[in-house]
Amino acid sequence: MACSGSPSFELTASGSGDQIPLTVTFTPSETDVDELRWDFGDDETLTSSVEDGSVSHTYSTIGSYTVTVVAQNRDNGEPGDSASLNVIATAGMLNHISLSPDSLTVLP
Repeated sequence: MACSGSPSFELTASGSGDQIPLTVTFTPSETDVDELRWDFGDDETLTSSVEDGSVSHTYSTIGSYTVTVVAQNRDNGEPGDSASLNVIATAGMLNHISLSPDSLTVLP
C-alpha cells in the first residue's frame, strides 16, 4: 500500500494479506485536529475524531481503492492537510463450492 500526502501528515495502513474480504486498519499521524474525514474509495465515508484512534474498513469487492483522509479543524472551518493511500483487494482462493440440487448427473 502506497502513501502520499504532505510531510506533516502521514497515513499508515495494516491488514492481513490482500484478499477479499480485506479489512484494513488506517492510522493517521495527525493528532492536533478536531476531526478526520475519511473517504475509503468505495462510496463509504466516515468522520472520526483523533480520540477514536485508528479506523478500520472492510473491502468486500475486488478492486483498487484510493483512501483519502482530510484533517479538519472546526475553529476555522477550512480543510487541513490530507493524505491518500492506495488499497488493492484481490480474489482469494476458492474455498467452497455449492451444488444444487443435491444430486448431480454428469453425462459424457
